[in-house]
Amino acid sequence: MSEKKILKSGLGPYPKVLILMLIISLGSLSLLFFPIYSEITHRIQQDTQILMSQTTNSLLNNIDEWLDKNVRALRAASKQSAITTMDASEQIEILQNIRAEYPWIYLVFTLDKEGKNLARSDQYALKDYSDRKYFLEVKQGKLLSWQTLRGKTSQKSALVLAVPVIEKGKFVGVLAAAMTIDTISNLVATWPSGKSGFAFLLDENNKILAHPEKKYVQEERNFGQHPMVKANKNGSLGFQEFAGENQDQKIGLLKKNQLGWSLVLELGKTEAYRELYKFQKFMYLVFVSIVFMVFILAWFFAKVFVSPIIEMSRVAQKRQNDLEIRLKKVRKMEAIGTFAGGIAHDFNNILGAITTCSEMAIEDVEEKNPAHEDLKHILKAAIRGKKLVKQILEYSRSRNTKREPVKLHRIILECLDLFKSFKPAGIQIKLDIASKFDFIPADPTQIHQVIMNLLLNAEHAMGGQVGILTISLKRVDSSKNKIPALEKLAKGVYLHLLVSDTGCGMDDHVLERMFDPFYTTHMNTGGTGLGLAMSDVIIKRHKGVITAESELSKGSCFHVFLPCMGEADLFEEAGKTELFVRKGDERILFVDDDENMIYSCSKMLRRLGYQVESRTTARDALVLFKKDPDYFDLIITDRVMPGKTGVAFAHDIRGISKDIPIIMCSGFFNKKDDAYLDIEYDLEGLIDETVSKPFEIKPMSMVIRNVIDAKKAAKKAANKAAKKNG
Repeated sequence: MSEKKILKSGLGPYPKVLILMLIISLGSLSLLFFPIYSEITHRIQQDTQILMSQTTNSLLNNIDEWLDKNVRALRAASKQSAITTMDASEQIEILQNIRAEYPWIYLVFTLDKEGKNLARSDQYALKDYSDRKYFLEVKQGKLLSWQTLRGKTSQKSALVLAVPVIEKGKFVGVLAAAMTIDTISNLVATWPSGKSGFAFLLDENNKILAHPEKKYVQEERNFGQHPMVKANKNGSLGFQEFAGENQDQKIGLLKKNQLGWSLVLELGKTEAYRELYKFQKFMYLVFVSIVFMVFILAWFFAKVFVSPIIEMSRVAQKRQNDLEIRLKKVRKMEAIGTFAGGIAHDFNNILGAITTCSEMAIEDVEEKNPAHEDLKHILKAAIRGKKLVKQILEYSRSRNTKREPVKLHRIILECLDLFKSFKPAGIQIKLDIASKFDFIPADPTQIHQVIMNLLLNAEHAMGGQVGILTISLKRVDSSKNKIPALEKLAKGVYLHLLVSDTGCGMDDHVLERMFDPFYTTHMNTGGTGLGLAMSDVIIKRHKGVITAESELSKGSCFHVFLPCMGEADLFEEAGKTELFVRKGDERILFVDDDENMIYSCSKMLRRLGYQVESRTTARDALVLFKKDPDYFDLIITDRVMPGKTGVAFAHDIRGISKDIPIIMCSGFFNKKDDAYLDIEYDLEGLIDETVSKPFEIKPMSMVIRNVIDAKKAAKKAANKAAKKNG
């Protein structure tokens, strides 16, 4: 009876609506939720695989570039007449030159067409190599053959490369080189691949060549049974999931190079898909929460339940876009860093020779001579090149520059004095400086660079036409007034510099990219694309912000905000040291691998009155110093040299003499304005002073004199103290 009453009465309207709303809401939610979930899951997996593929390709490219370098050297040597004539007496010098040029090559030798050893780069007896695999393959017509082997004494993997020697279209012999593969082994073994990831390299027979675990290399373990190798044999290409030695789940990728070597990259599945698992967990929580909310509040929330999902998608998309923008900037900075590191040392060596020789030539040539003005232009161009390299280096890495209290309005006036000397006559300058007594903590050189960049940018925008350049400086307080540009910065007092022009203005596209490095709209008029990019970096490093607004045909306006320290009563500006030439008669050992630097700097030092001995390698300089350590009063050495670096050379010198002063020259950085030098190399007590290349005569002469005099004073004080104690 009760059952019939329940069936007859049925469900009330509220439960019916609730159930209907749940069905509609959950159905719609499922249709919206799961495609988003699947798409983002697929993207994260795809991004992880792309990153691993790029890492593997990068490693393979480095390995192949190293191999190609050796093959090119052998092929070029095999075409020389001294090699093709198969005259052993003429071949030895070429073989020894190849070995000297490539430090990792420990033996270069030639074989006649029967496999007999004709000439070797070392002094050991000639041998018969007719049974070697590489000789037989080259003799059969192969243009390149190789063989991996194990060093008898070093117990390290080695490689033999062999190419044919052809004379008048006929095979007459083989040119081969035996080399260590430490370069690529270390590259593979130390490749950063996260906490659980690593790379290893196998030869064509699946024997280990490089692995983070050295015991595998020492045992010459065969990895033929590795899951990635077995999958590759079975024709399964691309990414594979497999269980590691500890049964932990991994993903891997195997790729082969031109010699048939296999490069395998492994990464723990948990680490590889960490972001995916976070996303999945997040999505599960979101889905459960929404289902619960819909179930409880379906009747009241039915009209607006889609809004959270839409908002969530928008936030996720925005976050993804932000990450993509950050990734592009990181890759761009990596490219700039690689470019800067590649050119800095060699280019600064070139500029150093030009600068030093130009300064000396200007002193030797009378002002009446037409060449005097030409030399000044050469020196000016060299200094401009020096500044450009410095800009690139500064942009590519963060620098810990020294900051001091400076008055911003004084730097503005200095820049205006310089700007007025070359500005077009049609440009009118309006100056409004309301803050003359406030200090900012800054590097005055960098702030000077920012202001000059803004002035030059305004001048280019007006294109030599009649226009107005407005410059104003005032004090603002973000804690009292709402200033949109300062919302993300700390509350407090700032100096607001405004630079506006009535030039051509910028469209939205240019306005969006104007702070990108190497982006310029003045390429035909000498623009480098680094001015505004450097300005943005410098202001950010000074804990400020730079913004811009512009309208086509009406002009542009740049706003610079820098944190204020206070007024003049509390601070004093640092004075500038006057530079002048200081001479001496001491004996100096100068070491640099660049012949131009040897010539120019040796001549400069002799002109300053010093006695100079120069060497192009640290090894030769060390031999000379050992003969008579007390002969020299100062050592000046380059930091980056082949064979033995300047730091290693300085350590060797300190093992012989702890008192002789050492100055290190570098094309990368200067100890005075970059803390990176001490952090990376721990030069305290090793180097007395560092000098950034290219250097000029006056500051260099003062550094030399200061270092020598300081050592003499310290020695004198020590002797005096010893006598007193005695």
